[in-house]
Amino acid sequence: MSLRGLTVIATLLFCSHWVAAAPRVWTLPDGRKLTATVTGIEGGHVLLLPENGKSPSRIPTSGLNESDRAEVDRWVPPGRRAAGTNTEVKRDAEGWPVSVVLKDLPTVTVVEENRPSSRYVYRSDHFEFTSTQRLSADIVREFSRVFEVNFEAVASMPLGITPEAPRGYFKVTLFPSIAAYTAAGAPAGSGGLFRGSTGEVMVPLPNLGVRRSGNRWIMDGRGDNQPLIHEVTHQVMGTWLSILPVWMVEGMAEYLAAGRCSNGRLTLHADFDQILEFLNTQKGVKGRSMDVRHPQRLLPMSHDKWAADLAGPSGLKNYASALLAFYFFCHADDSGTGIIAYFKARPASPTPDNDAAERDKFLLRGRDWDTLWKEMTAAFEQRRFRIS
Repeated sequence: MSLRGLTVIATLLFCSHWVAAAPRVWTLPDGRKLTATVTGIEGGHVLLLPENGKSPSRIPTSGLNESDRAEVDRWVPPGRRAAGTNTEVKRDAEGWPVSVVLKDLPTVTVVEENRPSSRYVYRSDHFEFTSTQRLSADIVREFSRVFEVNFEAVASMPLGITPEAPRGYFKVTLFPSIAAYTAAGAPAGSGGLFRGSTGEVMVPLPNLGVRRSGNRWIMDGRGDNQPLIHEVTHQVMGTWLSILPVWMVEGMAEYLAAGRCSNGRLTLHADFDQILEFLNTQKGVKGRSMDVRHPQRLLPMSHDKWAADLAGPSGLKNYASALLAFYFFCHADDSGTGIIAYFKARPASPTPDNDAAERDKFLLRGRDWDTLWKEMTAAFEQRRFRIS
């Protein structure tokens, strides 16, 4: 997805932090008032501990008003798994992750099941899924592994990105069919969509390997995860969307999407052939050669220019070029020391001027554009891939 217009939006979406719950006045479904604190969510009910210390009240979340529902939305269980605590990460000699594996299945909480309004809400460790269809916790737990391992993969990159969900959880809207998904504004043929205006990811259930069987939903395969991983990478990168140039944001999303994802395991750059397979199957590249954007044109490219190219063949070329440039700076350019330093140096309020200065300092490192191009060409030739 293009990041046009996301600079301000991303900053607004991801600057909020969860604050510990405090006693407040709740309006119960029968109209009574209760001063209480959230202590848990269980089976579509919120557990409220009254201020007077009596036993918790179990209130259906479907009966809450808008204000009280927002309080439930903000609540995060104490001791929720932090990034890195549920994974085993295998790294190469330079510290880049080769595989990221969930050690345990994600925890799944049923937040709301409201049949009259066709609203069903489920949470995994870091994501909240809203659906018009009732799903079993086992199904949610199964497909949430794609999202959770994507979250962990972003956190495992040696770039200093710490994913932090706005308002407690990253929001995902599920659609019962491809038709319903595209009717909501998603591009035809897309595996998922990150909406910068809301911070949500949209995805149809069939793309998660979920289909209807009679009156219930069942898992039936795994769907195509690669386009979805690209979109979820945007979502969990948070404020970095407004801190990085567009080629780097898109290049990193493509880099993770090029991995192989299955059963809570995301395998990354085991070798360049994995990147090549992705380019051949997803980006229209033929064989072991490609006409790519020269870095002098790609690295300074604006969000507006990127967005303008999306309508034509230049769009695919930009994505593939960004992937190759990101791969080069991570793995073929002094073990990635330059790009790591670049990430560490990015200010909270970037401008085009300071991006150019930091790009020259940490990525070009005294090289002119043609010298950088020659080094990129040589690096990919070593991997039996020709760029021109």
